[in-house]
Amino acid sequence: RGHWKDQLPAVRKDVEYLEDLLREYGGAKQETRLYPGERVDVEYPTIEHTPIESARPGRDLRIVVRVDSASPLRYVRLHYRHVNQMLDWKQIEMEALGRSAFAATIPGDEITSRWDLMYYFEVVTQDWVGRLWPSWEDGPPYVVVRVEG
Repeated sequence: RGHWKDQLPAVRKDVEYLEDLLREYGGAKQETRLYPGERVDVEYPTIEHTPIESARPGRDLRIVVRVDSASPLRYVRLHYRHVNQMLDWKQIEMEALGRSAFAATIPGDEITSRWDLMYYFEVVTQDWVGRLWPSWEDGPPYVVVRVEG
């Protein structure tokens, strides 16, 4: 119940606890048990995007994101829905526009003045290293687009 932001103090406290354990008991450069598919030397893709602030009802909304990754990308997806928690998220595979730019279009018939839109990106590399943008650590884990009208 409540808003996801209500849980941030508890999450930050957990992270601080783990950092304290590392300081107290070490852990740096010690051998760690890995499970199948796990890696220690993970290099996450970087994601750059200027959030879209507004949209017009009935008009397609093109969204572009820049993704840089040392590993080849498996996919870049746009997740979106109306600001209505009764609805499921929809997703669109983003189209590569060259080496690091990707684009997707939310169809205009899915944009109405009744609800604003929200979206976020999911990026996954060929070796299954993933990242969501925006990150919950930086603020809301989605972008809200005000729909005019």
